[in-house]
Amino acid sequence: RRELGIRLALGARTRDLARQLVAEGTILATAGGLLGVMLAFWLVRTFVALAGNQLPRAALVAIDSHVLLFTAVVTLAVGIFCGPWPLAQMRTKELAASVRETDTRTGSAAPARLATVSSWPRSPWRSRCLSAAGC
Repeated sequence: RRELGIRLALGARTRDLARQLVAEGTILATAGGLLGVMLAFWLVRTFVALAGNQLPRAALVAIDSHVLLFTAVVTLAVGIFCGPWPLAQMRTKELAASVRETDTRTGSAAPARLATVSSWPRSPWRSRCLSAAGC
């Protein structure tokens, strides 16, 4: 939420944020779908091996292309529709307010402050930061 607010404050459009969230959600959903398919293949092999002769036609038990297609469709749908859900839940004003929230790194109740290079006094740190940034 805080990241979205900062990106909006820096000039990102809502469409750009939605695109990023869809990409992130799809990547995470695909990773989960692949793990699920690998687990399913392993479990099917394990159950067939454990069943042995007790399961009729055990050699025919397998995961077919219909199951894989269904898994791919559900995975993509989850990524596309659940990825931008945080953006849909928040309004722009709430995102702007999230930038002004307390500093989560220190846990203090004081508002978070962003130091800009122009506000730093002349010091060795300023020249190091500017040289590290390529300025």
